[in-house]
Amino acid sequence: MRPTIPIFLFILLVAAIGLVLGCALALHYACNIPLNDMSHLSGVIDPVLIIVIVLETVALIVHSFKTDAAVRTTNKSVTATTAAVQTIQGSVDTTKAAVDMIGKSVKLLERDKVYLRLIGSAQSAEIYIHHLSFAQSTSTGGEEEEQRRVVDFLASLKSACSKLSGPDREPDVKILGPNLREKIGGLWERKLQGCEVRVSGDVQNYDIRIQVVDDKTAVIGVGPLANESERGFLIESYMLADTLNDRFMKLWNNPLTTPLNKFTIERAMENLEMTGPLDRLREIIRDSFHVPVDEITHQIIKLLVDEDRLMLEDNYFYRSDTIHELQQKRHLTDAELKQCLIDKGTGLSDQAVAKFVNLVRKVDGNQAVGYTTSQPPNRAERPIDSEPGNASPPNKSYV
Repeated sequence: MRPTIPIFLFILLVAAIGLVLGCALALHYACNIPLNDMSHLSGVIDPVLIIVIVLETVALIVHSFKTDAAVRTTNKSVTATTAAVQTIQGSVDTTKAAVDMIGKSVKLLERDKVYLRLIGSAQSAEIYIHHLSFAQSTSTGGEEEEQRRVVDFLASLKSACSKLSGPDREPDVKILGPNLREKIGGLWERKLQGCEVRVSGDVQNYDIRIQVVDDKTAVIGVGPLANESERGFLIESYMLADTLNDRFMKLWNNPLTTPLNKFTIERAMENLEMTGPLDRLREIIRDSFHVPVDEITHQIIKLLVDEDRLMLEDNYFYRSDTIHELQQKRHLTDAELKQCLIDKGTGLSDQAVAKFVNLVRKVDGNQAVGYTTSQPPNRAERPIDSEPGNASPPNKSYV
């Protein structure tokens, strides 16, 4: 570190005194001049003192200029700091204004208010409703008040589907739910209101549920994974609604996302026996899928028949894949067909084996099975991936 001016002057003064004393001592020893007689040193001391005074004066002048420059620099720093503080204050004011604006557009919702906002925003929809949900069902155990909320929400979806539909367009009301077997009943409740429904394995990994309406309003529910929302937020923000809707549509169009019809068929046919009483099939569907109403059970059975997964005869159901397998051996006699079923180790009774063979012969003869119409269903009109808006009433001929 370089010494400051005052320190420098002190060092200079000490050096001058040392020089004078050195000269005095030198004269004393060299010329035997007594130390108390300094008159001989006047010729040396005077020039030295003059030089010291001149140097000190110059140093003081330099120090004065430097001090003045430092003061000016300090003043500039103070001015800059003041400007910075004013800028920060302006940023704080702007941030506060933004927070106030956000505070006005964000409303914290308790559990009982989340459904009210879902219903209100659905009723106000003019373009679309996109809803990511865990699909609470009206059969979900709990308070009667909670079930009433679900019923009211389903009614708002039905009203919105009717409002947003037209002669040449389906309503843009999309429901994306988890691909969980126990949620199929709740998702079908939404499908029966006219919504297009799909399932995704990503949904159950979300701790939020969202409903975006018309790129302007978002209702967000927050809660544990794969469980009901504990609280929520109503946010009226174009930017947030647009961002959430983009995320929703990416999930919706993901190749791993499955239409509800296809998912229902896959889960229904898992480990389903080859045949059995129709009442047993109804019981399996109700219990496995948590189906809240018989109409949904009817619709699922109709879907399985329409998509050639089951055939119905005399209040029994039969797996179509087994029927088609036997059709490949139609050239065999009835006894040989029966033996083929027995050899499969199915454990079917003799009566069930005989019914299977009889059904194979009926299908070969183009006789309609399980329908009152004279023609079998036109499966090309209802592909498995299609999600028609409003489901038709159940066909009582097979239920």
